[in-house]
Amino acid sequence: MLLANEREAEELTDRRGAAAVDELSRRFHVVCVKQGEEGALMSWEGLVIRNATDPVVEKDPTGAGDAFNGVLLASLVAGRSPGDALGSACRAGARVAASYETWPERPRSFEEEKEETSGRRRR
Repeated sequence: MLLANEREAEELTDRRGAAAVDELSRRFHVVCVKQGEEGALMSWEGLVIRNATDPVVEKDPTGAGDAFNGVLLASLVAGRSPGDALGSACRAGARVAASYETWPERPRSFEEEKEETSGRRRR
């Protein structure tokens, strides 16, 4: 598994975005490239998953990548699907970037998060 930001992925491949993910997926079974406010791209054993977060006003990005990585890994270990894990990770990174705190609120359970996301889609 490789977790990288856009700059790191570009340094490793001389490519950007989906092209970088495609190149890296030839070397790693799971690749996740964080794209800041654009969300993230993940290649999970060849399946490319894109997740865009709801826009936030960035206050301090310190710790956003760490929050993303931690939530992604914890979600996958807990048995969540790659798409659900990626969505949770993007939301966690966005919450941190939108705050001056490194962990601005308690982590939500999968059920609470699913309920919140479902409610947003119905509007």
